[in-house]
Amino acid sequence: MDIIKVINLTKKYGKILAVNDVSFNIKKGEIFGLLGPNGAGKTTIISMLSTILLPTKGDIIIDKINLKSKPKEIRKRIGLVFQETIVDEELSGFDNMDIHARLYGVSSKERSEKISLLFKLVGLESVSKNKVSTYSGGMKRKLELIRGLINNPKILFLGTYQFDRNLRK
Repeated sequence: MDIIKVINLTKKYGKILAVNDVSFNIKKGEIFGLLGPNGAGKTTIISMLSTILLPTKGDIIIDKINLKSKPKEIRKRIGLVFQETIVDEELSGFDNMDIHARLYGVSSKERSEKISLLFKLVGLESVSKNKVSTYSGGMKRKLELIRGLINNPKILFLGTYQFDRNLRK
């Protein structure tokens, strides 16, 4: 079963064509990657899939829901881990996740238990009450993963990373 269908997706910014007639399907349980050079439209596609941007043309259907008609329903089904860290360094990891859980509408009854479970899952339970500013880079990435999973999404989008081609020489 397809969890994501992208049909003739196009995005224009004025005269600039960022995404040109892209189509693909992703099956439930499948891992899918977008690869390409800078400026190929990868971030724009992810922004449309995650409802941050609307397509100029084409359709996106996620979990049988058309993005154009019910973007809020789609947002309930997705988690997003950004390329850059977006947590508050002055708050504890737990407090950061509590805020994100509230934004996603996780009930107060579930929130504490779910956050604790996710901290344990990624091996950060011993530092959950520490300020994020004391976390290493890897610990912050794990915290971002918790944030992406806090609403129990059917689909998780992971941010992209750019590699310097000169490193391969």
